[in-house]
Amino acid sequence: MADSRSRLNLEHQRKRAKQLRRGHGQGSLDAAERIARHLPRAQGWPADRVLAARFTLSEAQLVVAREAGHASWPAMRRELDAAAPELGEAILDAALAGDDAAVAAALARDPSAARGALAVAAALGDAAALDLLAADPAIADRRTGRRGWTPLLYLCCSRYRRGDPDNAAARVAIARRLVELGVELDAVGAVPGWTSEHVTMFDEHAWRAIEGAAGCAASAELVRALLAAGASLARTSAVLSWAVIGGELDALAVLLAASPPWWQVIWALKACAVLDRVAPARLLGPHAALPASRAPALEEAIRRGRGAELVEVLLGPGEPRELVEPVWRSAYRWAVRHDHAAARDLLRARGIDDRALTAVDRVIAAALTGDPAQLARAIAETGHDRAALRDDDHAVLAWAVAAHRERAVPLLLAAGLDPDARDRDGETALHLAVRAGSAAMIEAMIAAGAAPDPRNFDARTPLELALALADPAVRAPVVRRLRDAGARPGDGAGLDRDDLDRLFERAADAVALGELEVLRELLDDEPGLVHARSPRPHRATLLHYCAANGTEDPRQRTPPNAPAIAQLLLDRGADVEAACKLYGGGARTLGLLLTSALPRAAGLDGELVRVLARAGVRVAGHGGDGPLVTAILHGSPRAAEALVEAGAPVDSLFTAAGLDRTAELARLLAAGAELDARFRDGSTALHAAAIMGCADAAGLLLAHGADPGLRDHRWGNTAAAAARQFGRAELAAVLDAAERSAARRT
Repeated sequence: MADSRSRLNLEHQRKRAKQLRRGHGQGSLDAAERIARHLPRAQGWPADRVLAARFTLSEAQLVVAREAGHASWPAMRRELDAAAPELGEAILDAALAGDDAAVAAALARDPSAARGALAVAAALGDAAALDLLAADPAIADRRTGRRGWTPLLYLCCSRYRRGDPDNAAARVAIARRLVELGVELDAVGAVPGWTSEHVTMFDEHAWRAIEGAAGCAASAELVRALLAAGASLARTSAVLSWAVIGGELDALAVLLAASPPWWQVIWALKACAVLDRVAPARLLGPHAALPASRAPALEEAIRRGRGAELVEVLLGPGEPRELVEPVWRSAYRWAVRHDHAAARDLLRARGIDDRALTAVDRVIAAALTGDPAQLARAIAETGHDRAALRDDDHAVLAWAVAAHRERAVPLLLAAGLDPDARDRDGETALHLAVRAGSAAMIEAMIAAGAAPDPRNFDARTPLELALALADPAVRAPVVRRLRDAGARPGDGAGLDRDDLDRLFERAADAVALGELEVLRELLDDEPGLVHARSPRPHRATLLHYCAANGTEDPRQRTPPNAPAIAQLLLDRGADVEAACKLYGGGARTLGLLLTSALPRAAGLDGELVRVLARAGVRVAGHGGDGPLVTAILHGSPRAAEALVEAGAPVDSLFTAAGLDRTAELARLLAAGAELDARFRDGSTALHAAAIMGCADAAGLLLAHGADPGLRDHRWGNTAAAAARQFGRAELAAVLDAAERSAARRT
């Protein structure tokens, strides 16, 4: 962190830039003269032309930086930030990072540092913290330091002397004293308000003490002490995942014994797959209430090529067969599509075989062999339809590039996979081919028509990645080929990353709070904000925040003018189909909106769907698995009707039942539609009617012999249980009676 003088100087320069932009807008001749002198594109222009031209905040910052004798705003910022960090902050940075040597070096400069500040003493687990609290109990919950954290957060989120039992015991003693003094156990580790000016590996997550104790301190004793004091597991977002990351099995066991929210098990199992950790997966397995809870982790393990031991743990036991077989069939498809022989063999031993595969699976599997003749046979035998390819199919191309499957890449492209499709981290296949330094794969992408200058979630193009390749022998031909294909280096304009992040955070606040005019002014100042990504791990755009789903808790809000906020962003050029990394990656605004309770509760889900639909969002699905099915599964009648207005087809028993279209139901049944066909999550048309409270549709389905005892795969719900879950008590009673009657008959 720069010292206070450099920070004040930087703030002063920011104000000067804003004043210059304001002067330009007000027609100031002085502003015009300064701009013409220092802005490259305006040099030599007369004042009237300067004042008539558009002038952005980033350009104002460039002018101010050049007036101060610097080549650019980032260059000026680097010089201002070059001051040495204050000793206390240096110790905190090192302790949070677990850099014990850096802590020792800092303490050698001033051995008394821990005795002067509670935050430092807490982060070090130093007994001096108890003395400081005895001298002034009022500081127990005071937020201090650059991060604005409480002493308890510094204590729990520090990695200093991790695994040292003496230090762990000292931390527990300090934590207990803080609890006695009445500190807020569930305080969030962010600066006051919602925003975080500095998003680093330490505070990009809205830490709570219990999460830090599990993931950073990785101390079962500290976790136990916090739980005993009343720390809430319901208010954390991913405490089990952080326990997996921390690697302390005893801490994970303590948390599991405290009955954390069931859904956290899903993401903790996925963390096991990401980190390739078998032992915590074994601990978590019995807490995965339904087989579907394991599906995201299984897919992740297979995609990453994890070993047979972890895959077998994630497959879990084989009962109840009705619920586990759909998960295994899906995993088998993933194993085939990612050429994971061990997973395929394990699943075959459990009774799953090639009957689980779709035509697309067979074509992708043939392409992965690298044999053009096999691909040609698969295409001919399956009648391969490129129009049937979905996002997950196209993403296999990025996986193959990242896995260096050079022979398979041109065949996947020949099968119709999109060269511009992105992986879950926002990288196109061309980005990944450049990272791999593979001339062959780069050539295949270019030949297939890949866009030469796509930007990833860090706003970097393949050419920018190529220019950063370390090996000059690889770098030179890659850069040359990209330039030949039309890639062009950026013009260097725009705000530096820190300043763009600051503006993004303010704009995200404006979206959540419904501050339409504030957002409009921010977009006027910096139009690039509409395409910018959050610096937080989910990398959401501002439009994603309109869905009020999965982002920071305080920003998961639906203000009354949310449709106007979304419309403004779309009018300014927001990408209605942009994906982000929420929920494992690939999440889009419409999907987030349809699965969020907040727009439904506000009564605005339908209108928000209409705003997105007018902007061209895709409303049609594939094989009964589109947005309309999502809306029905989440009990959203307004959103469902808006989707139908926008062109989503009502062409299946599920959608007809969920919209109470009895005439369409009767037509489909007369045409031979399978009465108990399974749709997404194993739900049937009767489930759809139950969720949406469509009594007429449910009655028609029961009259035709629909089985009311079938359970969906995600919740294990019968139609009656689904009706109760969504508050359809009257219909639930009817379905319960039908279920009992069917049971007696069998």
